[in-house]
Amino acid sequence: MLLWFLRFYCLTNYSTLLQGRLAAEITKEELASCFNMPSEEAAKHLGIGLTVLKRLCRKFGVPRWPYRMRRSVERLIKNVEVGVRPELGASVASCVLPDNVCTATELTTK
Repeated sequence: MLLWFLRFYCLTNYSTLLQGRLAAEITKEELASCFNMPSEEAAKHLGIGLTVLKRLCRKFGVPRWPYRMRRSVERLIKNVEVGVRPELGASVASCVLPDNVCTATELTTK
């Protein structure tokens, strides 16, 4: 009888551990702190599944996971700072930018 109880108790607690967190516990700020990692890694970090992560994104108004776009923008900013235009291979030092261009921090926060 004791062996059955221990087995049942351990299996019940083990399945509870596998379930992870409740989606209602995760705030928008906590979700936003994971924008710098791929969606699969963010889901693991938050202790939820990928489907739940996507559901939370829809709930908080995030249409797409921003990781790849942020990396792309950061790479473009780095290339501009260095003075390389990857598509042309020319220096952008002589290029004049219009006044309404977003700054680097504005692009990474959007």
